[in-house]
Amino acid sequence: MKLKKGFVLKKTAGRYVAVSMGDDYNGFMGMVTLSGTAPFYWELLKSEQTLDSLAESVTKEYDVTKEEAIKDLKPFIKKLLDAGILEE
Repeated sequence: MKLKKGFVLKKTAGRYVAVSMGDDYNGFMGMVTLSGTAPFYWELLKSEQTLDSLAESVTKEYDVTKEEAIKDLKPFIKKLLDAGILEE
């Protein structure tokens, strides 16, 4: 899975938001606010990833187990899939 073309992460007023840019927005009209570790996940998803590879990267960056990382990742991934921002 990875992010679809046309989406960028912007930091504004101390908050991170994902927005669609250009002609590749895939029909998404809006923004998604990212907090906590979500901006880190976003950066990872710029390249092809699996749930396992994401979890491994998270455990290297943060003091969490792989199981904790997966538990945290799943709702984030679902949110991006539901918004049409992530391709499987």
